[in-house]
Amino acid sequence: MSTKSGFSIGGMKTTLERQKQKVMAQFGQAEKTVDIALNQEVERFSHHHKVMKKINKDCRAYIKKLRALAVAHSTLQEDISSLYESGARLWDANLKVQSSLQEIENFRMGLETALEEDLLNPLSEYMGQFSSLEQRIDELERRRLDMDRHRTDVKKMSEKPPQNPTKLPQAQTKLRYAKQGYEELKVELMRDLPLLFNDRYAFMDCCFATLITAQASYYAAGNKYLGEATPYFSHVDRSAVHRHPKVITEETVAMKPVYGNMEIATTVPTTTQSQYNSVAPTQTAPYTTTTTTTYQVTTQPAGGAYSTAPAGGGFGAAPPHPAPPANYARQAQALYPFDAQSDLELSFAYGEVINIISMDGDWWQGESHGRRGLVPGNYLKLL
Repeated sequence: MSTKSGFSIGGMKTTLERQKQKVMAQFGQAEKTVDIALNQEVERFSHHHKVMKKINKDCRAYIKKLRALAVAHSTLQEDISSLYESGARLWDANLKVQSSLQEIENFRMGLETALEEDLLNPLSEYMGQFSSLEQRIDELERRRLDMDRHRTDVKKMSEKPPQNPTKLPQAQTKLRYAKQGYEELKVELMRDLPLLFNDRYAFMDCCFATLITAQASYYAAGNKYLGEATPYFSHVDRSAVHRHPKVITEETVAMKPVYGNMEIATTVPTTTQSQYNSVAPTQTAPYTTTTTTTYQVTTQPAGGAYSTAPAGGGFGAAPPHPAPPANYARQAQALYPFDAQSDLELSFAYGEVINIISMDGDWWQGESHGRRGLVPGNYLKLL
């Protein structure tokens, strides 16, 4: 009979008293019954149970993996078959492989049914014994706690008799019944735990033989049916795949950058040194000379016709971002910094204002501090 507490008031009280007894024993304030032989059997059972649960789980996973392998075989063959047309050199081989895979799948389905009956179902039934013993071990622990707490009560009442003379005899009676229930269940477990452990070979021999025989028959079926398709490939030199040449045109002039020789007609502003010296840093420098030129897109060298004065020179400071003259399309401010990847492009910093010469597609023509080049439009915000 189980002593597991229910949800009644009495059951809750018993559960609390057991927890109290467990805590007191942990802190050395109450006695705890220790049975070394029993504990050893329970520890061995727990390990045995853990291994059997894993075997049960892995057997079921193995059958699922066989099913997944069959699906992978079928899917791969369908993909390969889609490349071959009737009349191709390996068309007949393709049909034979499809037929072989279907035969293997039929065999696998029959094998799965057999494994369900001869392996998985017996395993599930055998595992029921572990569940039963686990429940009895839990019950024995509850009976041990009851026995120990009644023993504690009897000891306290014997040392300090209660005012009610009937309490001590009642506690002694409870202790006697608790001890009797504990010993009966303990004897049963000490008999059944070793029996189940020693039975592991007799049961697992059957399961082991069933599993290996099934595996061997499955691989033998695969070898048989796919082996019938191998003669269709006897004329194929499989090593030729390592010598197979490329058939497409190698990278040529057609793949070179399309902007390499591009010329763009534009208006180029020029500013004299004296004009920059005469303008305050916060003012816009006047552009007095405007010429029209056609140039090949490239970065102007430092100190060229459109460069700012070099560091330490005698020129006055140029305005940081002059207003665009009439011959520029617009101005744009950099949302992100950009580093040029070639001489065709123009680098700029975050927040820098760029004079836009032309906007065509994703890459625009820009100018900043006398340097020109292509700039990415999505890095800029038009002003």
